[in-house]
Amino acid sequence: MLTTDRLLLRRFATADAAAFAAVLADPETMAPWGGPYDVDRAQRELAHYLDHQLRHGFAPFAVVRDGRLIGDMGCQYLEDGTDVELLYRLFRDAWGIGLATEAGDAALAHAFSALGCVEVVAVIAEDNQPSRCLAQRLGFTPGNVGTYYGQRLQRHIVTPEQHAHAPPAPARTPWPGPSRWTTGPPSTTRHSAPTTCGTGSGGDIDTSTAQTSDSEPMPTSPPAGSLPCPPTRTSPW
Repeated sequence: MLTTDRLLLRRFATADAAAFAAVLADPETMAPWGGPYDVDRAQRELAHYLDHQLRHGFAPFAVVRDGRLIGDMGCQYLEDGTDVELLYRLFRDAWGIGLATEAGDAALAHAFSALGCVEVVAVIAEDNQPSRCLAQRLGFTPGNVGTYYGQRLQRHIVTPEQHAHAPPAPARTPWPGPSRWTTGPPSTTRHSAPTTCGTGSGGDIDTSTAQTSDSEPMPTSPPAGSLPCPPTRTSPW
């Protein structure tokens, strides 16, 4: 579990099904993802996160503000299984106030410190300037365009050093909504690294109730035999 100035990032649980489905049913939030998800598809998305957590020891976090689940933010394996990507969706009433930058900083800090990632990627539509601006704010640098999730998207990459030395955010510009990657509204401030709560029990997950306390903290290492992040390598671009 991670905390920031305004947010709690915790593991998803089966009890989050209704709240998460409400986020994924919003047309504005889900426009870059091909439109809103019905309840069945939202349940499959949640099941994927729970399974990813169980198999790999990490998954995107549930983003909670003032006790309310407002979206997801965090890392999972890219579809080919070779890289770890950052992804995100926030409910529309959370746009435009810097929450995506705040959550993104927390998720990346966790990926680099607790998971030991040497790099994290993001795939973003070339015409999505707000998302590209947020990626730059978090320290990502752009690379080649490729096909991901059936779309032509540009690959971006960030290392721990790039994230730590990301430039201050410029003045906020209007943000029309999320992208197929995962970005959020620009922010005028960067936020400090998150608090990471304790160590956990590998891939064990709570499948009955939403986790909102320190009773079952996020693990700082994956289950034995799993590899949550790619080894050091030369980027293809």
